[in-house]
Amino acid sequence: MHRPRSHSAALLLFLGSVLASALAWGYARDKTDVVMLRNGDRLSGDIVSLEFGILTLKTDNMSTLSIEWPAVRSVTSKFDFAIERNDGTKYHGVINTSEDGAELLVTGETGTVRIPMTQLERISRFSPRFWDRINGALAVGFSYTKSSAIQVGSVNFNSNYRSTTLDGNLAFSANTTKDSSGKTTSRVLLTSGVQFLRQSRNFWGLLGSLERDQALGIDARLLAGAALGRRFVQSQFTELTGIAGIVGTEEWVVDEPEPKASAEAVVGGSWQVFKFIDPKTRLDFGLYVFPSLTESGRYRSTGNLALTHKFPHDLTLGLTGYLSYDNKPPDPTAEKSDYGMTLNVGWSFGQ
Repeated sequence: MHRPRSHSAALLLFLGSVLASALAWGYARDKTDVVMLRNGDRLSGDIVSLEFGILTLKTDNMSTLSIEWPAVRSVTSKFDFAIERNDGTKYHGVINTSEDGAELLVTGETGTVRIPMTQLERISRFSPRFWDRINGALAVGFSYTKSSAIQVGSVNFNSNYRSTTLDGNLAFSANTTKDSSGKTTSRVLLTSGVQFLRQSRNFWGLLGSLERDQALGIDARLLAGAALGRRFVQSQFTELTGIAGIVGTEEWVVDEPEPKASAEAVVGGSWQVFKFIDPKTRLDFGLYVFPSLTESGRYRSTGNLALTHKFPHDLTLGLTGYLSYDNKPPDPTAEKSDYGMTLNVGWSFGQ
């Protein structure tokens, strides 16, 4: 069976991302930020983020606190933060609050900007160092059914990078299934993307992936392209993002030595739902459709689902699922669809 050299490159890229994320874990600020609540309480700690209506504060005595934003009167820090208004406008600088508690003061290189507290969408820690901007999660799962003697193992890894001008992500997932006859099939997917942010909810980006799905007759599929996107909804509890673009693909079919190149459109998006009451819960769903531009009548789609509960000490318990579909697989004898779901335990790191 022919195996393209890109498999080795993908492994090196994945291992490099794990090392980068491990370095990010060691990042910590001193806990000198101050949060004043409307009931008069004064809290000191490390402001981690404001996201989806919840301010996250790490403290020495009370662990990590999740505070509803309307309960906050003021925040003060000597460190830089990235700030986003609800219209998508972005700033970065040292933060303070006006005396009446109505406005957030962001002091950067060009001066001080005053933002109404009610118009704040997101606050995240900002650092000039690359490694300090990375966060992510690692999870593993395994299941065994005695009656059918089927074993399923999974590994899921994701890392995210955010600055004032771009968002980047790198994700890896692997699912291996072994049946009672000893036959093993695997699905491996490595994806990456970069979103170049604008002073609005719109963005443009680059995307790429390397995939192997033996159930669909694909030894490897390499994809690269560009897309335009928009965050249509970004509220306290949910976020909805859509993209449309064009990609080029190269496929290595099982037992065929030469790859096949094609062009595809891509349309799809992601939906995220959050619940910050302990245990913190997050639902991620993504669906993308790839109509072929060079093979008449062919289209394929990919989907993913992740439900994650986060517990103290950054431990996680979750359910992950995937779906792949190709109405005209390159190998006519291969299956048209592949799907699976696993329960996993993991650990999150970084911010």
